[in-house]
Amino acid sequence: MKKRILLLPSYWPTHQAPVVGAQVHEQAELLSDEFEFRVLFCLPGMGWKRFIVYSFVRAFTGKRLFQSCRQEFLPGSLNTEGVYYFNSKWFSYRKNRALERNAYKSLLKKAIDDGWKPDMIHTRTAEFAGVNAAHLSKEFDVPMLLTENCIFVLTDNLNIDRIKDYQFAIESADTVAVVSNYVKAQLLTNNFKCNPVTIGNWIDENKFRYEDKTDKKVFTILNIGHTGFTKDWPTFFRAMKYLVEDLGCKDVKIILAVTHVFDEESRNFVPRLAGEYGVSGLCEIVYQVPRKEVAALYRKASVFVSTSVNETFGIATCEAMFCGVPVIATANGGIDDIISPKSGSKVEIGDHIAIANAIKEIYDGTVSYDPHDIRESVMSKFGTAAFKQRLISVYNKTMEK
Repeated sequence: MKKRILLLPSYWPTHQAPVVGAQVHEQAELLSDEFEFRVLFCLPGMGWKRFIVYSFVRAFTGKRLFQSCRQEFLPGSLNTEGVYYFNSKWFSYRKNRALERNAYKSLLKKAIDDGWKPDMIHTRTAEFAGVNAAHLSKEFDVPMLLTENCIFVLTDNLNIDRIKDYQFAIESADTVAVVSNYVKAQLLTNNFKCNPVTIGNWIDENKFRYEDKTDKKVFTILNIGHTGFTKDWPTFFRAMKYLVEDLGCKDVKIILAVTHVFDEESRNFVPRLAGEYGVSGLCEIVYQVPRKEVAALYRKASVFVSTSVNETFGIATCEAMFCGVPVIATANGGIDDIISPKSGSKVEIGDHIAIANAIKEIYDGTVSYDPHDIRESVMSKFGTAAFKQRLISVYNKTMEK
């Protein structure tokens, strides 16, 4: 009988954001022959009227009522359940988190009452789902694995309660796995009581494969990312402007794949910058490319460029390498586990001239990389066999505790 794994992701593919959380979904599918998965993913969205009515029902009957949000999820092979919970700007952080946690608690209690108790909870990212998972682990006496793929960032909505929750989630886990040594260092620098295991991420070598591009006529630069400040798009466009105007590479093509689009502001962000830096005529901009179509973008590329100030791993960078594409990346943290002299070059954060010069060397042919060497440099660490073996080992050790 397969061991039962309850997956609590912080992000999950929905119709509104089909790319978000896709890697978590893929990793669970990878292990679905060895383990039985159920996914709980709840969303804010319960209105005031329904919240008031449900509160009265609970006051008189003791029952918690929720409305399913299953219609929000993309169809897939994993059994995914979720409900809407109430969230209000007028409520305190603690109150809102309690309402969210009650939604997850109700779903897990129902599953257990129906005869399905998990052997382990696997959650992804401490600050969001990890907090809920830690409470469920303690209340229902289920061992917990927490995979951390983020670092704690100082933002405008930071408060002491969020910091305490983050620490509670990390230190409550029976096992803490991290996607890079950079994340491991961040956790230990904050003196969290844990012993992180670095597992990396999985790249499917059958989807992301090398194809010969010897007949390719247009030198193509590829960048993939969301529009958040950590991707440092201004540095990227400064590099493109310098490459074209100062280094004379006027016949390049620039493909930009924006992964998250939530409103018109996020949709217009990259095109606006391209116009401001005078390279919009060279750019092809695509949005929320389905996972099954992303590999085709890499295979069009002559070079992949990442200008991030922070990458806890660098999924897109690693996928490019699996496709035999050389990379130019800033010293963003997670890149150190991935890049090597065989696969590309690393430059200082914000150094647009160094980025442009590195591209120019590949453009001119003064520096070249063997695509097979690029692919092999990451395959042994993040390909299917290696990653699957590491994750199964972590699962089994966690359930033994």
